Amino acid sequence: MQMEARVQVFAMMVQIGAPLFVSTAWAEALPTTTSAPADDVIPEVPTRFRLDVIDLYVGMEAEYQQRRVRSSPAGQRDSLYKNQDFRLYELVGTTLTGYIYDPNLLEYRAALEFGLSQTRFKEDDDGVSDEEDRSNGFLHEYDVSIDVLKSKPVSFNVYARRSDNRLPRAFLPSLHELQTEVGITSLISVGPTTTEIGLSWQEVDRRGNRDRSDDEDLEVGRFYLDHTWNISDDQKLRFQYDHNREESKYQGSRYSFDTRRDEFRLEHNLAFGSSKQHLLDTFFRYNTEAGDLARDEIELTPRLTLTHNDRWKTMYRYSLYRFQQGVLDITQHKADVQAVVPAER
Repeated sequence: MQMEARVQVFAMMVQIGAPLFVSTAWAEALPTTTSAPADDVIPEVPTRFRLDVIDLYVGMEAEYQQRRVRSSPAGQRDSLYKNQDFRLYELVGTTLTGYIYDPNLLEYRAALEFGLSQTRFKEDDDGVSDEEDRSNGFLHEYDVSIDVLKSKPVSFNVYARRSDNRLPRAFLPSLHELQTEVGITSLISVGPTTTEIGLSWQEVDRRGNRDRSDDEDLEVGRFYLDHTWNISDDQKLRFQYDHNREESKYQGSRYSFDTRRDEFRLEHNLAFGSSKQHLLDTFFRYNTEAGDLARDEIELTPRLTLTHNDRWKTMYRYSLYRFQQGVLDITQHKADVQAVVPAER
């Protein structure tokens, strides 16, 4: 028979005061002479730097869990196993926003959080063994984002995120986990084309015992391109390219995982007919991976949709899919025809 009790207490986000702000103007101060005539307009001093404290909070999270297992073996006395798990986190954080010179030139946002963690595990095996384990650590997290020239045809976004966490484990050293992510994206709008380009890097680093048997590291790098060309009101073309590099080192062994992936996608839409009621859309995807997980995929799907009237349309579709990995080589062809007639009401 097993009995389990679990209690969670959350006391989070106690906001202190109203939103605050700090502004600094890089300009000459206005003269402190007598009041000007009513017809005179006093020019506004431009604010070249602004820092707003959106919120400031203090929080606490507590979690308690208890498990009781009673067993009655035949011919033996009953035994009772109990364990307890208690976790406590104290947090304090703030959110900041602001700009430099002008919000459309450089605008920034930042979320900062700091705290402490305490854990306690206790185990009682019917008086045969009685163990207790305690651990504590420091937590912090930040998320910073900067927008540059956000109202211009060419704009940028730069971000950086990092969190320092503790992963408690009963009767084992807690894992120290560091998560880091940085990246930059650019949006380019020129005439009928829109292009988004991005570059990012992520890392998850887990550290455990002194002998490093529990250490684990994961790195992911990514570059992507997303381009859309509105050729006309009736025709659109979209091209996407995505490159990923993933490297992992697994805990407790010398084995590592390394793979690279490149994916190309092409989508084309064309409307035609006297009222542009017909549609021809084509989708193409090519994915190639190299390294520890090498494989190739090709997918092609053209589809023709003919709208005969308001109550009847037909769709014709062909699909090609090919998969290659090692000695596997799979090719699949598929074609279907579909008629759509709305039901009578």
